[in-house]
Amino acid sequence: MEAQVENAIDIAFNPRSEQNLKSQAFEFLNQLRSEPQGWQVCLAIATREPRASEVARHVALDVVNEAIRSPQIQEPGLVFIKDSLLTYIRSTYSGVGSGVQQDPTTIQNKVTQTVTYLFTRLYTSQWPTFFNDFLALTSTSDSSVHDNQIGTNLYLRILISVHDEIADVIVQRSSEEQARDNNLKDVVRQRDAQSIAQSWQEIMLQWKARDERIIEQCLSTIGRWASWTDLSLIVNDTLLGLLFECISTPQAAAQEGYTNKLRDASLNTFTEILSKKMRPNDKLELIQVLRIKDVVAELIASPPLHELRPTSNYDTDLAEIVAKLVNNTVDDIVNVLESVSDADTTLSRANEQLKVFFPFVLRFFSDEYDEICSSVIPCLTDLLTYFRKRAKPNPDYAAMLPPILQAIIAKMKYDETSSWGNEDAQTDEAEFQELRKRLQVLQQAVAAVDEPLYIDTISTTIITSLENFQNQRGRVDWRGIDLVMHEMFLFGELAVKNGGLYSKTKPISPAAERLIGMMFKLVESDVASFSHPSIQLQYMEICVRYSTFFEANPQLIPRVLENFVRFVHHDHVKVRTRSWYLFHRFVKILRQQVGNIAQTVIQAVGDLLPIKAELPQEGSDDDDMSSDDNDRSADAIFTSQLYLYEAIGCMCGTFAVPVESQVLFLQSVMNPLYTDLENHLSLATTGDARAILQVHHLIMALGTLARGFSDWTPANTALSSHPPAEAVSKEFAKTAEAILVALESLNTSFDIRTAARFAFSRLVGVLGNRVLPQLIRWIDGLPSRTSSKDEMAMFLRLLDQVVYGFKTEIFDILNTLLTPFLQRVFSGIAEPTTGTDDEIQLSELKSQYLQFLLVILNNDLGSVLVSNANQPAFETVISTLEHFSKDVTDFPTAKLALGVLTRMVTAWGGPDLPAVTNAVPSADAPAAQPSLPGFDRFMMERFSPLCWALPSNANFNPKDAQGRQVLGEAAGLQKAIYAKTGQAYVTWLRDVELRGMGMDEATINEYLNALFTFDAKKFRKFFQDLVQKSHRGVKVNSGGMSPSPNVIPRITGRCTETANIHTFINQFPPNPSAQIPPPPNTPISALPPMAFQTKATLASFGGKLLKLTHHAQTTSCEMALNLFLPPQATLNPLKKVPVLFFLSGLTCTGDNCAEKGFLQHTAGKRGVAVCWPDTSPRGLKIEGEDDAYDFGSGAGFYVDATQEPWSQGYKMYSYIAEELPRALWESFGELDGERVPFGLLFRLDGLADLHGAVEGRWWMGDEGIFLKNPGKYKSVSAVAPIANPINCPWGQNAFKGYFGEENQETWKEHDATELVKGYKGPLDCLIDVGTSDNFYKSGQLLPENFAAAAKESGNDKNLRIRYQPDHDHSYFTIATFADDHVNFAARFLFE
Repeated sequence: MEAQVENAIDIAFNPRSEQNLKSQAFEFLNQLRSEPQGWQVCLAIATREPRASEVARHVALDVVNEAIRSPQIQEPGLVFIKDSLLTYIRSTYSGVGSGVQQDPTTIQNKVTQTVTYLFTRLYTSQWPTFFNDFLALTSTSDSSVHDNQIGTNLYLRILISVHDEIADVIVQRSSEEQARDNNLKDVVRQRDAQSIAQSWQEIMLQWKARDERIIEQCLSTIGRWASWTDLSLIVNDTLLGLLFECISTPQAAAQEGYTNKLRDASLNTFTEILSKKMRPNDKLELIQVLRIKDVVAELIASPPLHELRPTSNYDTDLAEIVAKLVNNTVDDIVNVLESVSDADTTLSRANEQLKVFFPFVLRFFSDEYDEICSSVIPCLTDLLTYFRKRAKPNPDYAAMLPPILQAIIAKMKYDETSSWGNEDAQTDEAEFQELRKRLQVLQQAVAAVDEPLYIDTISTTIITSLENFQNQRGRVDWRGIDLVMHEMFLFGELAVKNGGLYSKTKPISPAAERLIGMMFKLVESDVASFSHPSIQLQYMEICVRYSTFFEANPQLIPRVLENFVRFVHHDHVKVRTRSWYLFHRFVKILRQQVGNIAQTVIQAVGDLLPIKAELPQEGSDDDDMSSDDNDRSADAIFTSQLYLYEAIGCMCGTFAVPVESQVLFLQSVMNPLYTDLENHLSLATTGDARAILQVHHLIMALGTLARGFSDWTPANTALSSHPPAEAVSKEFAKTAEAILVALESLNTSFDIRTAARFAFSRLVGVLGNRVLPQLIRWIDGLPSRTSSKDEMAMFLRLLDQVVYGFKTEIFDILNTLLTPFLQRVFSGIAEPTTGTDDEIQLSELKSQYLQFLLVILNNDLGSVLVSNANQPAFETVISTLEHFSKDVTDFPTAKLALGVLTRMVTAWGGPDLPAVTNAVPSADAPAAQPSLPGFDRFMMERFSPLCWALPSNANFNPKDAQGRQVLGEAAGLQKAIYAKTGQAYVTWLRDVELRGMGMDEATINEYLNALFTFDAKKFRKFFQDLVQKSHRGVKVNSGGMSPSPNVIPRITGRCTETANIHTFINQFPPNPSAQIPPPPNTPISALPPMAFQTKATLASFGGKLLKLTHHAQTTSCEMALNLFLPPQATLNPLKKVPVLFFLSGLTCTGDNCAEKGFLQHTAGKRGVAVCWPDTSPRGLKIEGEDDAYDFGSGAGFYVDATQEPWSQGYKMYSYIAEELPRALWESFGELDGERVPFGLLFRLDGLADLHGAVEGRWWMGDEGIFLKNPGKYKSVSAVAPIANPINCPWGQNAFKGYFGEENQETWKEHDATELVKGYKGPLDCLIDVGTSDNFYKSGQLLPENFAAAAKESGNDKNLRIRYQPDHDHSYFTIATFADDHVNFAARFLFE
């Protein structure tokens, strides 16, 4: 058997083996692992003489290890393995006897692993001599001299492996494993810790001058074990003397590498010993006993860190290690300061220690090497956080702030070796910019502690530097000016609140006042004349960011624009293209102030406007290009060039420019484009690729010019928006004509159609109703015979815009072009699909087609569908609606088709019959009065049967969430028909439709009674439940539920058509009754439920992840969300699943954590649905909503704003707490909404910073939702929450905007720390915070405040706040603890 196993291993791991044989060998080995006696064969292979091959022994030991860890081997078998292995180890590692073959390193590692697994199973009961057995191997005789090198090495290996197995805090363990490990550590401490510690001293004394590798390994062992053993066994004179000796050992030239390793290992051991948790007073005592101050001082003064610091021989590795030691020491001191009261004598001792180590912190923080500086940033962050939280000022602390701030400023500066824009230094540049972001967090922390100091220091530095620049006539180093510009840009974090600097012409704050002074000095100093590209770019960034300054000081705009004009001509392509964008931003914001100099500026940039298209080089691939290469590509440069055209449009279109001048400016720009277009058009028609691309670019430029000129849209009633003057529209009509000529000539080119579609959408706003005479040509040219389904769908969206904008003027045109246009749409829908992408495009085309029909119906244009000209197409329209509403493979389209039918009923069915909607009709009820004669009969015979089409399909699953939505829409259609036809519909249902389906009399009566008496919401649920019961073989009757045949037959056809329907539908009245929106302040419960659209369905951990959108009444916009339905949601229709809501925050969407947080892993196992809503309303067009990352769009504050204009749609509290759950319960029958057993998990992720670089940072939403609704939610937990927003910058900024600065009592209603003070519980809460989270350290999160308030109010009994070492604000943190939080929620959700 051994030979057979060895042969299988050799085949499996031999790269030259045939694949078929390898597969057989692996299959055999897998079977061997599962065999009860397989480990015995493998143990023999691993330990026998003569020895097997290395790979055979390695695999054999792996099989043995797997068996040891499994429950299949009981104690007798484990003891047998122990005895066999120990016999082998003693013969191999005793160091006695010559000719003994030593194990290679791979086998030593595997043996160590096997011994460790045996330790976990046998140490406490069957192997009490474990450590002594291996300690004995360190000696060649029975003496205490540890002279056996190979045995000593194995002994230390085993000690390290035992620690890693039972005490490594990084390893995640189950509760059972944790209990086992704790027990093992207790026994080790009681039984063997003292002898093990003694052995370390003896080994170091024995080998310190003989083998530094063993000393290094011993030091590593000590550092590991220090975290969980008694320090008194380690921290003694003998061992400390050995450590100090290792640190101070002179460097021998022959052993320089190993001596450095030994020194570094000793320092790492110091750091590990120091990191052990203990009482504050003991920690300070340990710092003194270890003589950390003397060690650090000696090393700082040593040649490697002092004399050699200015040279290339500077020992950066040593500096980094010492910096980490200082960082950990100061971290411990700060922890002591935070944990003791002012009256405690320990406080004074800690303060003295802080004074001693503070200079060391500054020494390493100011180091020229960024990685060394970064090593002490964590302790500085902790220190500043402590300063900020102190209630009483301390002069010693205040004295530390200026040098900290000055050091931060100094580190913000490029060093002397740096060069900007060097392609070979891109990695260094990226690392430096990352360091700047970390330094920015420190600066903000200083500002939070002492805002006046920060304001004075930064403003003085900036003003002084700009004055020096002015006085020295620009003869300064670019690095100093770059620092000033960077600090000036960052100063806006404090100075600019909600996007502005002024309040009624006065600065809004002292910081704003200083920034205004800096801006005056910026312009006055003429720093823009400095030739370095970095300075010029930052100058433009600053001017754009603080554009409100120029609104208040328009006299400075010409001077600044003069600089912008110079920069847009820059030689450096990066500066030039970026300045085109910034120029556009500056002009767009200040368009009303630049009209008087528009002509000058337009003429100045005119030489940049000529377009020269360049074809991509053959073989080029954008995916393989660097970011700089992409920025310099012809396509990227043209895209940037378009910003110039939009900027010119902005300047031309201001009221400050007379209409005649507007026309002249436009002509000066457009006429050259027309000429160029004409010159290239004939060549393009021959198929010349560059000429076609040139035409494309010219059309894009014309469209972009129109976009910049006016933001007015047809049907826009806003007072601030006005249509262009007649003369301007006339000029743009020429543009439209030129583009149409190009489109008609090159209609077969996809690129030309794309550019024309873009231009058309922009021209609508400047042409006004002049677009209407050309509309037929646009519609004829944009969708060609070769247009894809996706292209047709995009054009339909564009047509929606036109119909909405010109609804009172478009009837005749629409009447003419509708049938031929719809025929193209029908052809696209009828084309067979050839793959997944094609199916997606078809789905989008169907959706846009139905939306187009809704736009027509909703804008009082329904009569165009049934006019004489379009009656031939009307039957096809109805047929498509019938077909879509029956499609069991496409629920979103079916739902939308039924919605169109419902809208037709509303539009053409006439007035609602009185006293019919919610009452049982009488025999003499009034007859229907349809707007179209015969339409009442038509909708009963054609529309009503469609409500049963999907339920009657054998493949329909009524438990599917999207399927239930379709049923809800079908129920709404029936209610709409009933409202218009009353008794006639009841008679039709009873005598024809329901009876014809085979429904029994009792069910018919109950069904009709529900139709009479239930409101729309209740009837929708009744209909959904009826269908679901029917599919389970249960019918509903007056006697309750009983088994019966399915009450819904399989419908294969449709009811008899009304033969003469076309003769009846000849005209449509102009003003059908319109939908009336709900009145203001309607209670959430009274609002109609929101219909969800499913954008994607993704398989995930056995369940489904749905990407949904819906229109929310509370936020007045479309909201997106993600919903995970676990596999249990479809297993048992009678058992619904609870829901865990995950609330993200700043700059996030519902996608971030749904795709990166991995909550689905455990949620799928536990049967918990998870919902990830969006973090704010989107696209409300409130001024300033997109200006700041921490306020407005995507800011993640779940509050109902009370301040205008935010109160118009920023109602996220109502949305999350009321409207969204209610809509989910309505639409997804799988979710448990009756007991409301859902939990809340708060987290923020994916912050995009002010420069647009995506970072993995997570912040917190409104934990107060749970505390404001006692008993409503079953659980609450959080990761990195903003626990006390009224006391942190993020929360204060948001609450000022949403509630007003004067309403601070309202602030408290959304602050978890304030709410917990009066909470009446119970409060079971889990919170995780990473100790390396910079936002925690800078005082944005404040979990300690929440803990203190919970303790004060008696709500801390079941509050768990876990401070996770080394975890930061990244997605790795949420993924690490996602299982914990889902399991925590599940514990309460399934009570």
